[in-house]
Order: sequence, then C-alpha cells, then structure tokens
Amino acid sequence: MGRAEPEPGTLYVDADGMAADCGAIDVLARLTLIAQRQQLTVKLRNASPELCGLIELTGLSEVLLRPRSTEPRC
Repeated sequence: MGRAEPEPGTLYVDADGMAADCGAIDVLARLTLIAQRQQLTVKLRNASPELCGLIELTGLSEVLLRPRSTEPRC
C-alpha cells in the first residue's frame, strides 16, 4: 500500500526508534502545543507499541494518536 499524500497544515513526526519514556512524551507534548499555536496538527508515524501505550497512559492519545483515514496511528 502506498503512502498517503501529505495533508496541508500537518506536521508529521517519524517516531521510529523514539524511546518510550517521559522525555519523549515531554518533547511530543511541547511540539504539539507549539504546532497548535501555528494552526498545525501533529501526526506520529512509526510509533512503537510501547510509545503508543505510554501516550495513552499519559492522557495525550486524543492529541497525538488521532486516527487517520488512510494509515494506522500505531
């Protein structure tokens, strides 16, 4: 399956190899806040199941793990 075309106003973050720890959550939360101030949406790609679980545990899943129409979030 081919990759979907980039969406305007969307900042894609390749989370491949990103540690599933509090530092990663902090960076992603700050990045999302800055992006929202610029009317941008942050979408993760290639996030590990561990990172997705930590995002859900911290309550940030609605912001960082919104479902996409063409690709799975995690």
